[in-house]
Amino acid sequence: MNTTTLQYLENLFKEYQASKGIELSSNMFNDGYLSWLEEQKYYLEVYKKCLEEAIGLNNIVLELDKGNIDSISNIDSKYILLTKYVDTFKDIYTNKEDKREIIRGNLKKNLDDIIIESPVKSLRIPKSNTSYCVTSNPYNFKKSSSSLHLLSDAGFNILLGMYGYIGDKNLDYKLNQLKRFQELISGNLYQRTINNTYVAFVKKKGTMK
Repeated sequence: MNTTTLQYLENLFKEYQASKGIELSSNMFNDGYLSWLEEQKYYLEVYKKCLEEAIGLNNIVLELDKGNIDSISNIDSKYILLTKYVDTFKDIYTNKEDKREIIRGNLKKNLDDIIIESPVKSLRIPKSNTSYCVTSNPYNFKKSSSSLHLLSDAGFNILLGMYGYIGDKNLDYKLNQLKRFQELISGNLYQRTINNTYVAFVKKKGTMK
């Protein structure tokens, strides 16, 4: 297991601990964590359905800082995934074409354009047919919200979402983070509970520049 994949699993482990109210532990691969990872698949599907109903995810979506387990994309999505956890997507679907563009790089502003700079190439994000720039349950809230703020200032539609089990110990903390982000960008807050799943996100429509 390479360093970035291990870091990715550690990020999810921290989320698991926070959701359960568990003290820090070095035992990452315990049964509780592995069961929690399985449960997240269900909450993620509920969240994705809400996104599709509320905003639509047509055309291109730029998703930030996610790995294979908690990405809203699938191999048939025409998504751009900007993430350092590229290796978590490798060799998962060996017999199918993956339509996503998965890139390790950084966002840079160039006049009115946003560019993804990677070790291999630079890619201009197509503003006219990018429906939303999205991240969900961010591992580093400050970094993710800063990236979305940059994209919003450049005229893109942005969305920052949270989801999970309604009994999560860190639910109030995550919703408070979301409300602070709403105030920062003057966005619209959406909240919904479906059975045992909470879904909340802040979105803001961009003004094309």
